[in-house]
Amino acid sequence: MTPEPRVYAEPVRVILERSLGKASHLQRGDAVEVLAERAGISTRTVYRILEGGREWLELDQADRLLIAAGEHLTEEMVESLDLSE
Repeated sequence: MTPEPRVYAEPVRVILERSLGKASHLQRGDAVEVLAERAGISTRTVYRILEGGREWLELDQADRLLIAAGEHLTEEMVESLDLSE
């Protein structure tokens, strides 16, 4: 079984921060809550991702967060898998 690709966490974190900055009509906590709800992810998990320090995110989680922020995954964000093994 081929493992699911991983997504680099830092570009996702930067996009989420930019998205939260655009939601200027909301307090940060409210904006995080809205983002988490749209992504179907807990608010606590979103805060952990925003704190940084993670190298990778699961593909599904990163995709849902980016879509909730109005963005999409790019090829550069996803780890290349060596399928030759």
